[in-house]
Amino acid sequence: MYRSRYHPELRLDNTEDNREADRLSAMLKSTTRHVHIFTAEVQGETFVPSDKTLTLDIDPDNEFIWNDDALKQVYQQFERLVASYNGEDLTEYNLRRIGSELENCIRDLLQKGAIAYNLEHRVLNYSMGRPQSALREQPDSTQGNTVDYTGKAANQ
Repeated sequence: MYRSRYHPELRLDNTEDNREADRLSAMLKSTTRHVHIFTAEVQGETFVPSDKTLTLDIDPDNEFIWNDDALKQVYQQFERLVASYNGEDLTEYNLRRIGSELENCIRDLLQKGAIAYNLEHRVLNYSMGRPQSALREQPDSTQGNTVDYTGKAANQ
């Protein structure tokens, strides 16, 4: 089971005893820039640790513009990766491996144009690489030549 695009606001009430903090520290997790995986269920605005549920948060900072098909591809890859670890111990190392593979999946989606950088994001750091554009030729209307983006006339 997984959830996506959930932006948790975990808050621990400092007046409570430390049982809640101890319970959350027992939760396994893997966090990369664009993929957060937790061994927990989301109930309201809190995580409830669970060794039977993985919660997936994709792109928690909204660095990319997503569509349903792209999210579905990431979910499917997540399901395949989790299934491939069936029967193995649930460890932070295995969760990190899944998270790294999902980062690669997101990079592939970006390179294929299935998702794009969110230009409204608070910081444009192009964490998956600067946007690429193919070398295109444009007609030079003054001389009838074709000019590439380097400024050199191509039809001379």
